[in-house]
Amino acid sequence: ELTTLEGFLYTSPVPMLMVSLGTDGRGKEKYQSVLLINYLKFGALPLLEGLERTSGEDLPVYAQVRGTLIYYDGKALLELTEEENAILEYEKPRHNLPQIKVEQLGNVSLAGEIVDSKCYFGAMNPGFGKLHRSCAVRCVSGGIPPVLSVMNDWGQAQYFLLLDQSGLPVNEHILPYLGQYANLEGMLEKRNDWLMLKIDLKQVELISKGQTLSRVVAHDEVNYCAGL
Repeated sequence: ELTTLEGFLYTSPVPMLMVSLGTDGRGKEKYQSVLLINYLKFGALPLLEGLERTSGEDLPVYAQVRGTLIYYDGKALLELTEEENAILEYEKPRHNLPQIKVEQLGNVSLAGEIVDSKCYFGAMNPGFGKLHRSCAVRCVSGGIPPVLSVMNDWGQAQYFLLLDQSGLPVNEHILPYLGQYANLEGMLEKRNDWLMLKIDLKQVELISKGQTLSRVVAHDEVNYCAGL
């Protein structure tokens, strides 16, 4: 079922649509960031870069976007099922763009499973584990952002979009680790309602599933800053 959303289209650090949720009790606008992915096993960045070239408008723009909504565990994604026809209308904002709330949460070490965001959050079942690994490799190779899924000892999950230390896509470098459990070190950053981990690719350590819990419990400061 296709859904139409309106908001501000961004491409950096990953394609997102910032959708207004109205105002809070103090009259301040609240936003949810919806991760954008393309049809099949492809990321949305080439499509949005094509929009910039054909329209002559640099992103961000205010747009109506139609696609298939994927929603799981508090995270929202929109698949641009109609590809280039998914962006219905757009215009350069007449007023100041909403400020993306960025919080630097420091250097952390996190343990969890590395997955592709599209399948894990609902496009496939199962969207994780060794059975899904070959599919995850194709998705991430096609530009879909990889995610670290972390579970604590209370059964609560949190998700971290993975970037390199410069804040650029890490897709091709993370392929050997997809569908596996790993300990990752890097700078943790929160952008609106998404957590992003800028990892040191030299410090990726494969571990067993049983080791992930002890790693998370050992880092109380990570549980706190990640909202676990």
